[in-house]
Amino acid sequence: MLHAGSRRDLDLFAHLGDLTYCDGARTAAQYRAKYAENLTSTGLRALFSSTGVYSTWDDHEVDNNFDPETFNAANLAAARGAFFEHRALRRDPAAPDRIYRSARWGRTLEVFTLDSRGERRPSTRTRDNAQYLSRAQMDWLKAGLRSSTSVFKVILNSVPISDFPLLFISENDRWEGY
Repeated sequence: MLHAGSRRDLDLFAHLGDLTYCDGARTAAQYRAKYAENLTSTGLRALFSSTGVYSTWDDHEVDNNFDPETFNAANLAAARGAFFEHRALRRDPAAPDRIYRSARWGRTLEVFTLDSRGERRPSTRTRDNAQYLSRAQMDWLKAGLRSSTSVFKVILNSVPISDFPLLFISENDRWEGY
């Protein structure tokens, strides 16, 4: 990101998680301190001041390999709050804590940003009803892709939507693992 921030020809930058490593943080103050530590880097400051950044979160914005089913709810709320505090995101008034969203660039591009970290249910992974995205998010994505009149539709996700077992060893972190 150090070099991306120095470019002036970017229309957007997609950051797909692990912007900051909050491992071990549990309180809002601790999450904010981790973000403050990371966001002072020259590269990130240059990037955020030079172009629009579309971002989602992954595990390290909360804790390494956190499980949303078992992670303390108050700590997760603190992590989610810090995520929103440190990004220039327009929040949905009907669902202000929702990370997934879309943005259009006229008739040319629609960007669909997913939250595959906060809604997955590892306890369901080996079942027929395995949940990597919530039903609401999957329905939103399908409806958005069907109804979008944009020429290009791009899905931003913290993990590739493909079979890359050599890159992602743990099935818990892969779409096909669900």
